[in-house]
Amino acid sequence: MADSAITWNKGLVSVVIPVFNRPQLLVQAVDSVLAQQGVRFEILIVDDGSTDETPAVAEALAGKHPGVIQVFRNSNAGPGVARETGRRAARGEFLQYLDSDDLILPQKLSKQTAELDAHPEAVACYGPVQVGESGNRMGLRSNTKIDRMFPLFLLESWWPTHAPLYRRELLERVGGWLPLRLHEDWEYDCRIAAMGLPLRFTPEPVGSCPFHETSRLSRVRRLDVSALRDRAVAISAIARHALGAGVAPGIPEMRHFAQRMFLVSRECAYAGLTELAEDLYVKAPSIAGDKTSLGWFYPAFGVLVKSAGWKMAGRLAIFAESLRPSGPGDRPGTSKS
Repeated sequence: MADSAITWNKGLVSVVIPVFNRPQLLVQAVDSVLAQQGVRFEILIVDDGSTDETPAVAEALAGKHPGVIQVFRNSNAGPGVARETGRRAARGEFLQYLDSDDLILPQKLSKQTAELDAHPEAVACYGPVQVGESGNRMGLRSNTKIDRMFPLFLLESWWPTHAPLYRRELLERVGGWLPLRLHEDWEYDCRIAAMGLPLRFTPEPVGSCPFHETSRLSRVRRLDVSALRDRAVAISAIARHALGAGVAPGIPEMRHFAQRMFLVSRECAYAGLTELAEDLYVKAPSIAGDKTSLGWFYPAFGVLVKSAGWKMAGRLAIFAESLRPSGPGDRPGTSKS
């Protein structure tokens, strides 16, 4: 909830940059903010327990730009906690999240603040993001104009974290970031989506991801116990947000999301996270609308669980899936600090 003691600075954009062991990329991210034209901003760097020269680089940047850049230190708790540290310290009317290996283009903040000023009912303004060194393709679906976030945000994490600029007053209604390391950005956006508020869109590119390519989550990371626990918590929360917002079970986007829930259920079973596996398995049909839309393997997996137990059923399911191409739900969000 909003702190009643805080008075947000009208027209100011608070740019929150979480970072972990990326000193040179941090400099480039900060430079992309300093190059913004026609807008007032503050930069809040949140070092997430870096073990290299990143803290010293951050402090040097703050020393060069007093009153503009602040530095905060966290223990290594992940991007969700780091962004929350920045969010709570931010003073601006608008909030911009910027990961340390991403850049924003010089007119982003001025164009998007102007758009939000003209449309006070909108919770965020977003635009296309260029991906890769060549910048010749767009990140996720941020180049697609939509008026509301649900139900399309159930398909995947819709945009890179820096594509939208958020209106702080409306954003405060959703509360803080969850302490997750995976899908924390997707869960956060789906909480915003549940408010049902409109979006604004600027068709010109607003940022770039020059240092990485969006890609499918590797099978090794997918099956990491800690990562799976975060995925399961986020997936369960997103389902709750969608249902609470009145998204109808059984529509195509909900069926797609239910397939993802079932996939993560099988992966949790494989990893021995039985309680999470069972929770997602039970919830998936209520999202899909009925069990039949989850396919023949849903009841078959239930039979496996009864005969062999959750962990063995999960192992058999993952082995079977390793023999075919990646299926629904393999594509992750773009969380990174």
